[in-house]
Amino acid sequence: MSSASYVACLTNVLLVHKALCLQYENCTELKFYHLDKDELCAVQNNFINVTFWMDVSKCKDMNSSYRVRVRTRTNTGRLEYDGTMTYWRDTCTERAQRSVRCISPTGPAELYRRVNRSHEQVEWELMTQYGDFTLTRKKINVLYIPKMSCVIKNSETPFEIQCLFPEAAADKKDFSVYFYSFIGSQDLMITCTYLETYSCIINEEGFIVRAHPSMANITVPDSIATRNGTFACQRGDQVVTCHSLCGCSFFQEQRSCNRPS
Repeated sequence: MSSASYVACLTNVLLVHKALCLQYENCTELKFYHLDKDELCAVQNNFINVTFWMDVSKCKDMNSSYRVRVRTRTNTGRLEYDGTMTYWRDTCTERAQRSVRCISPTGPAELYRRVNRSHEQVEWELMTQYGDFTLTRKKINVLYIPKMSCVIKNSETPFEIQCLFPEAAADKKDFSVYFYSFIGSQDLMITCTYLETYSCIINEEGFIVRAHPSMANITVPDSIATRNGTFACQRGDQVVTCHSLCGCSFFQEQRSCNRPS
């Protein structure tokens, strides 16, 4: 084969490969659970938790394999490798001993890692099976909360709130969650005490609590979420009401944030 024929053959192969990759790019989508903005609220020297997954419902070839590589960028520009998730035939696998894991054999996947103020951004890179072509990148900025806060993570079903505790002194890790109705009543919903792990007393059926010393994620049952009122988190003598998450800049600039109607 002459050099000209070899170059022409190689060019055709590359064009076909690129066309296939573009087809994958048009039909695949990286989905994030309860993350509406390209920013993530974090607490200094504590863990962040982001759930993500692949949507291939628009793809004709359901047997294709994809990889998602996750890295965290520091303020010096260095990229710290968090892990890689592989998707194939509705099956999720991950590399062991990393910060990315599959929540179940069929997904979704989760990033769970500790961050400090040197960590400024997390990058998800969706690639073809062998990592030879990048289909899309998703970059999420990490913003740090200066004081205790409460946000509404999801105003749809299931309704979710998050209590954020930037400071977690050893004797101040216990917390409570209240519901304040618009007619003036105050109901204690959850009381959690800490002794190496959290033990919670739930006064209304249906609540799900996932608590860490720096934050608590709380799923609210529909019977409570549909009531007219607002939630509040209390730690010690400090009480904060829950606001809709209009961006982490709300916590840094202390601007007003409209609650959902």
